[in-house]
Amino acid sequence: MNEIDLYRMQENEAFGAWLIEAIGEPMGITGPDAAQRIDRAVYKGTQCGAWVRFDEKGIMVGSIVEGSDAEFAERINLKGIDPQTEGAAEELNRRFWAALDYIEDAAEEAWNEANNEWE
Repeated sequence: MNEIDLYRMQENEAFGAWLIEAIGEPMGITGPDAAQRIDRAVYKGTQCGAWVRFDEKGIMVGSIVEGSDAEFAERINLKGIDPQTEGAAEELNRRFWAALDYIEDAAEEAWNEANNEWE
């Protein structure tokens, strides 16, 4: 690995840590296991049991709909999100919760389609 690759890897790790911190802090979740605790809080706090994944590309939220074959996932659009910019964490949270709202609505619709009996 050359110096440029090492710098990019460290830069990506720092951005990933900022993403977790920016989402976790408003939820009162901090610390080394914050990503797992955010996932657990979202799972327990949504009717659809949504999940959250932090990876090298950013943040993805999704849900598997019980009683159907439906599965939904949405990657958070990080375009224009710069941790050095004022308001970046607030904008990230707006996008995060909007994506979760979309997942909840889609999962509810799929569950209703799969579990409501037709007359």
